[in-house]
This record gives sequence, structure tokens and C-alpha cells, in this order.
Amino acid sequence: MASRLTGWTPVEPLPPGITADGLRQELARLESAAHPASPEDWAVLIGLLRRLATAFRIEVDDWALLTRLYAEGLRDLPADLLRLAVQRVIGHWANGYRMPLPGEIRAEVATELAERVGAMARLRTAAMVAGRMRQREKSGCVTGRSAPSG
Repeated sequence: MASRLTGWTPVEPLPPGITADGLRQELARLESAAHPASPEDWAVLIGLLRRLATAFRIEVDDWALLTRLYAEGLRDLPADLLRLAVQRVIGHWANGYRMPLPGEIRAEVATELAERVGAMARLRTAAMVAGRMRQREKSGCVTGRSAPSG
């Protein structure tokens, strides 16, 4: 449904077939998927980064500190995007002398994250517009335009 709203602006009517209930359900689904990664997800991902360090003989003096720095820099990422970012880093990491910085890991999924944020914003706006239209229909003002004065 979010893809059907790509390019839609609030000054336009909602595309046919999009309902307030459908918008709320899709928004709830997207918001649920946007929750930050859990501690269990972090443990798995730090394990992957440890294997990267071992495989390429990258020395890390303090894994606890490194883990805290990764968590601080990437704490808002949902689990699936965090996993994807680490997989991409592992797949083509070219700086074998050091571990990737949090910003380098984040950059791997910047496009996907921006698309999700944009989709949620469009859905929120569309849900608000649909709610207003529903209120207007209930009050008997179908067109949403006020009567001319005079």
C-alpha cells in the first residue's frame, strides 16, 4: 500500500481502493518492523563482526567498548536492516586493517532506511487525510468543500 502512495501528495485525493482501515493496518505493520534491534540481534551481529575480525586478523583490544560504540551509533536500526548492513560490510569490506565504523555500517542501508521513513510519513499523512474525509462524510459534507458565502 505504501508503494501506491509514492508520489502522492496531501492536496490530491487518495488513490482508489485505499481506506482508512487499510492505512492504519499498513502503518502498524511498518511501525512494528521499525522497532530497533533487540539485545539478541545485537549478540548475533557482534558475533558476525568478531568473525570478520578473526578472518582478516583485525586486532580489537576491547570488544565491550566496540560493542557499545556500535550500539550507540546504530541503536535506531531495525534488526533486519542491521543484519543487512553487516552482511553487506562482510561481503565487500576493503579496509582489512580495521573494523568498520558505525557510520560505514549505517551507510550500507541508508537508502532502505530513508525509504521506510518516507513510507511511514506518507502513510501517516494519508491516514490523517482519510480520517478527515471519513469525518466529513459522517457530517454530510461529502465533497469537503465549504459552501460559498454571500
